[in-house]
Amino acid sequence: GMRLASLLGAGTGHAMVAVAGISGTGFEYTDFQNYDVDFSFLGDAAPWFTSPLSCPRCLAWELAKDQPIGFTKVTGYTCQAPPWGPSKQPWCYIADSPTPPCVQAIRDDPILSAAGTPTGSYWWRAACELSGRIGLTPSPPVPRRRGCFWRKERIQIQRAFRIDFQVAILQSELDLKFGGGDGVVFVMQNDGTDAIGGTGQDLGVGKSDRTGFGAGIRNALGIELRTF
Repeated sequence: GMRLASLLGAGTGHAMVAVAGISGTGFEYTDFQNYDVDFSFLGDAAPWFTSPLSCPRCLAWELAKDQPIGFTKVTGYTCQAPPWGPSKQPWCYIADSPTPPCVQAIRDDPILSAAGTPTGSYWWRAACELSGRIGLTPSPPVPRRRGCFWRKERIQIQRAFRIDFQVAILQSELDLKFGGGDGVVFVMQNDGTDAIGGTGQDLGVGKSDRTGFGAGIRNALGIELRTF
C-alpha cells in the first residue's frame, strides 16, 4: 500500500487545502473537521482556524485596534490568542463599524477620533473555530517555509480509487516579490508519515543541493501545481 492524500506547500504563499469527497477505498472526508487524528502533520501544516463563515474574514492585527505596550506585536491575518487578549482560545478582530457585522460578533472598545471623542463605531471581534481546512504554510506568507500532511492509513493502489480535493493559495497579494510561490503537490508515497522534502523549488517533496536531487521523499509519485 501507499500513503495517500498528502499535499505539500513551500515558498511564500500561504497554502490551504480542503478535501471534497475522497472515496473508493473505504474513506471519505467532506472536510477536516474532527479528523486531524487521522493525519500526520509536518512542517508548518496544521488544522486551520478562521472566523465564523458568516462573519467577515480576520483583519490584519497591525491594522486593527492598537495593541498594549510591553507585549510582542501580533501581526498577520491569522487567529491568535495573545496574552493580553480576552480569551485563551484563538480569536481575531473582524470589523470596525457602528453595528455588528455578524451574529457571532463581540463588541470591543469604541473607536475614538483624534480629539478623543467617540466616533460611533466599535471594534468587533469573533472567536475562531476550526474551518475544516488544513493550513500548509504560514499566514501572512513567510519565505522558505513548507508544510505537509499524510493520511496515516495506507491504501492499496492496485485497486481503483478516486480523489477530489480543493486547494487555495491565499494572500499572495501580500508577497510583492514572488506573488505566492512556489506551489503545492499531491503525493503518493511509501516513505512513511515523517517524510518531508525541502523548501522553495523543492515544494516539500524533493531536496536538492549543488550535486542534484538525491534526497527528499523516496518511493513517491507527485503531481505539481506550481505557481512560481
